This record gives sequence, C-alpha cells and structure tokens, in this order.
Amino acid sequence: MGSKALEESSIPDSVKAHLSTWLRGIQDARLLLIRQGRNGSQNRLNFFVAKTRDQAPLIYQYRLNGYNDLLGFDIDDLVVDNPDESAHHYWRPLYVICTNGRRDPCCAKWGVSLYRRLYEVIGEDLWQSSHVGGHRFAANMVCFPYGIYFGRLRPDEALPFIVGLQNGQIDLNHYRGRSYYPPPAQAGEYFLRKETGETYISAFRLINCNEMTPGRWKIGFLSVAENLEYALEIITETSSRSIFESCSSVDTTTFLTYRLDRMNTHLAFQRSRP
Repeated sequence: MGSKALEESSIPDSVKAHLSTWLRGIQDARLLLIRQGRNGSQNRLNFFVAKTRDQAPLIYQYRLNGYNDLLGFDIDDLVVDNPDESAHHYWRPLYVICTNGRRDPCCAKWGVSLYRRLYEVIGEDLWQSSHVGGHRFAANMVCFPYGIYFGRLRPDEALPFIVGLQNGQIDLNHYRGRSYYPPPAQAGEYFLRKETGETYISAFRLINCNEMTPGRWKIGFLSVAENLEYALEIITETSSRSIFESCSSVDTTTFLTYRLDRMNTHLAFQRSRP
C-alpha cells in the first residue's frame, strides 16, 4: 500500500472511480484498504461498511467474487439502514491496525509488530490497513463499529488493552477519540472521561458541539445511565512547541492543543412527582 492507497492499488480504474463517487456523495465517508497477513483469509475478498455513531453503530459485511461486484452495489441502501440488508450484519467488533510503511515507516515498525501480537488473540477480526491518520501516534488502531481511534500501542501492552476493550472499556492512556466527532468534541469526551473516571464505551452521547467565540467551544454530552447532561467549555490554542510531521520528515509543524476551562452538570430531564 502506498501513500495514496486507492490510487496506487491494483483495483480496476472503473471501480476506483465508483468508490470515489461514493466518497464524495456521503458526508464524512472514509475508505480504508485492508488485508490480513499469512495467517489470515487472503483468498476471500471482503467489503465492510461501518456506520460509526453513538446510537446503534453497526457493520455490514459482503463477500465479493471480484472488485467489479462493487459496480452493482447500492450504497444508498446502507446509508439509510435498509432492513433488507440486515442479513449482512457483522455482529463482532472489527479491528484495523495501520501498517502502511510507505506512508510512514513508524506505521510499519510499530503497526506490524502489534498486528502479529494481537492476531494471536483476535484472529480473523483483525486487519492491517492503509493510512488511518496521525502516523506520529503509531501504532494506530481503529475499533469498529464505534470508530474509536487508539494510538501509541505497543506489543507488550496489547493483551491487557484488548481484554479491556472487549469488555467495553476504553484505555484513556491510548485513546485518540471517535471518528465521527469533530476534534473539539473528541477532546471534550476525553476530558469528561478523565474528570468522571467513566471508561465504558457507550457511557456518553454527544448532544452538541458549538464554537461560541473563536477558539472557545461549548460541548454537551448526555450520561445515559445517570440522565445527566455535562456541559464543557474547551479552549483551543496553538502550541508554543512544534513537532515533526512524521517519523521520516525533517520538517516540523505547530499543532492545536485543547484545554478544559469548565464543566457543569444538570439533570437531563425533570421527573414528575407522583
């Protein structure tokens, strides 16, 4: 896989164009090319569609005879949750680890080692992927259907990390956020979990994320179990420090930081008295 995985792949040009049309037509859509190593199911061509969201996230799986099967695919049926597609639900979590060393050598160095270690535990639900973003956080893993990103994972941490994740717990030491949240909301969820100590995956639901003034965001979360709403104010600032853009780059760049300014809670609704 190259730095532009789809363009540089061996997928037929007509299918590439078809996939590109889908990506342009679906808000916040993202395409990853995935594969498994020598122990994986290399003889099967799989097409997964993950719908990452707070409520009822899900994955569809399709077995293809070839890439050209995608030309007759109706992606709109999946976007609107067509019940006719329920037979293709994939009921287990799906994990992908970025191993795209041609995009950044750290992804190969750390990603491949992590993949080999976790394949012993996860097996067929684990895949290697093209670039997922944030290569300076290698090794990077994305967990579907939630679309949760984790970074800086090392093979010696893999077993306790994945056991916790399979039990519905988020390891905040490696947590990078949710793919469908805007960056300020990702930071807000992290701060909320740090303040409350709550690590259960589905504990919170994003209500709103609004920029009140330049650099100041108001973000609301609902605690499902407590019927509490948390209102956080996050301040974004440009760091005074700089970082290398990637493991192979000699160029540095500045980056945004997020700071929790305040957090308030109130009842999500008032129960009527008997």
